[in-house]
Amino acid sequence: MANIVKLTGCKEVSHDIYAYFTCDAEKALKALELEIPCTGANSTGAYNIYFNDEGEIICEYMTFCVTREFKKVSSIQDAVEWMDKKMNENE
Repeated sequence: MANIVKLTGCKEVSHDIYAYFTCDAEKALKALELEIPCTGANSTGAYNIYFNDEGEIICEYMTFCVTREFKKVSSIQDAVEWMDKKMNENE
């Protein structure tokens, strides 16, 4: 995997995160299964999926650098489905 970016200041995390940049659901699923956080952006907005300090899965969606949705999900599959929906809204 190439496309690794550094995320700083993520909520509920006490350190910087290195995340895989993709808007492809299959690639995101593979990365998250390896416990690699994911991030991506397109014309509809941007997302982050990462693991907080407690090991919970966090989903964050932003438009114009403003967080529009911040939620915890119970599974990687739920996170990927959420990301896929968000990144394909309004296209």
